[in-house]
Amino acid sequence: MTPAWDIQEEGEFKLAASTLLHACYATRANSADPYRSFGASGRLEFNIPSLGRLPHVQELFHRIHIVGRATHVYLASSVTLGPTSSPNNKALDDETVLVQKLEAPVPGRQIATLPAPYGQSTRTLRSATKAANQAAQQAAQPAALQQAQQTAQQSSPATQQSAVSSASAALSPTLSGNALVGWKALCHTPQTSPRRLDEKYVVKEAWVLYDRLRVEVDVLSAVDGAYACPTLAGYTTVPHPEMKNLAFFGSAVPSSSKEWRCRDWSDVYSSPETGPYFAPRVHRLIYYTTHGIQLESIAEDGFAFAHAVKDGLIALYILFWHKYLHRDVSTGNILALSSPTYHAEREIKAMNWYKSDPRFAKYMELLKKQCAFVSDFDQAVKWNEDRKHVSARSGTLACLSTKRLYAWSTGASAVDTLIDDLEAIIWTFLFVLLKYHSERNGLSELEAEHFEALKGDNLYHMLGTKHLILNLDDDAADDHNALKPTWPLWLRLFAAARIARSKLKEVVNLAQGVAYSEMTLELKQRYERTCVDAVFLYLDAVKDAVADQAFNRQPQPQPVDTVHDDKDVFGSTS
Repeated sequence: MTPAWDIQEEGEFKLAASTLLHACYATRANSADPYRSFGASGRLEFNIPSLGRLPHVQELFHRIHIVGRATHVYLASSVTLGPTSSPNNKALDDETVLVQKLEAPVPGRQIATLPAPYGQSTRTLRSATKAANQAAQQAAQPAALQQAQQTAQQSSPATQQSAVSSASAALSPTLSGNALVGWKALCHTPQTSPRRLDEKYVVKEAWVLYDRLRVEVDVLSAVDGAYACPTLAGYTTVPHPEMKNLAFFGSAVPSSSKEWRCRDWSDVYSSPETGPYFAPRVHRLIYYTTHGIQLESIAEDGFAFAHAVKDGLIALYILFWHKYLHRDVSTGNILALSSPTYHAEREIKAMNWYKSDPRFAKYMELLKKQCAFVSDFDQAVKWNEDRKHVSARSGTLACLSTKRLYAWSTGASAVDTLIDDLEAIIWTFLFVLLKYHSERNGLSELEAEHFEALKGDNLYHMLGTKHLILNLDDDAADDHNALKPTWPLWLRLFAAARIARSKLKEVVNLAQGVAYSEMTLELKQRYERTCVDAVFLYLDAVKDAVADQAFNRQPQPQPVDTVHDDKDVFGSTS
């Protein structure tokens, strides 16, 4: 979650989630917000009941903003308003539009239903149980807070790949329970209480920028259940008390809702260019039926690791085929399956993305086995639509491509491309393998230098290290321990990244700085063809690597001297 919280064990994840639960609940229930303060050093601290003072949460506050976002929503009606603002003042036009949209129900996933009795119109989680939710929440909140305090050490993770905790389920009993409720029943029968099924769901909970409220849902709907992509079970927007009062938070600027100022929270969102501003966010829950585990779980299996690389490449192709770029390929967003999924050849041939290019046929044997999937599409963008490109990164630093890392380090603008997402696959899997072996089998001296640069925050050293790695040749295999068994894969992936970058540069030079929409038809086609060709460069790297006799070769045992008949292997006399 944050470098300041070194979270490794399950209990630590639960403690972190419990901290967020307490903080968010406290900011809703207490307008004075006594749980937030600034320490002697000037750093923001939280003093959460039963958990003590947390001196390092400034990292959490700035990086994931969950507590800060909740505070914006919950305290909107109770903060001291500016001298010219009051709840009775007429809201500005753009504020009125924003509030109306926030209050409007967000459509949920349309369920493919059977004939009667399940053939009635689909309802959202929110609309199907709205009345029951309100009554249940009001009745359950006092008891829920007490239970949450008693189970502060045993809550569930707050973000990726976590089921709803018992404490948070108590605070929002019906919404939380709906994560595990029968989806067909929701189509026609309001649920007045949670009803659990044997099947487990994964719940992603996030405060989403209002301007990007539907991005992840739209992407998931497009790739739902596709090869190496998660299966979407549903989604909902969580209504919060006083959400309607967002328009009266601080001093609004008429020109744009994106520039809303909040005078009391200058270090929530601020920069020298914009000053402090208020970024409206909405509480969103997304439900999956695809379960994932960390990539480290397959780090010892070279062939499974190579298949996971292939799975990531296919998922990125499918996204690109749907006109999307992921832009946040990283260790937390590519997950291993707990056990491989096997696809029949007939099943693969029926997939639309497979039929989109005849070159996929030569990878059929690889495609039959799936070991991983790509998730978390909240940073996705349409690659064929013009937008403002900035230097600020939208991914994890260690996993950024060399091009995007260079732009980030120099402050230059950068155009996101599929080539960047593909290269991020290399850094993601390389980092996982180095991290895994650093904690178990040890790294060579050179690998230790690689890992130190990749996990640090010195952009210059990181960028130099990545360029060095991409230019390693076959002679460097003996300088690596963790990477050596799978060196045929890395060697080919490095070459694919170099070639793909070179080919893209040719197209960029021809474009002479014009946006995609302004390119000629011929240049657009060449750009798309270059990106797709890069996918097959990487797939060739995986295919050829696993066929290499040197791939995943384990160290051979040392020869044992002949043992005399009168002694056993430990040298004792028979």
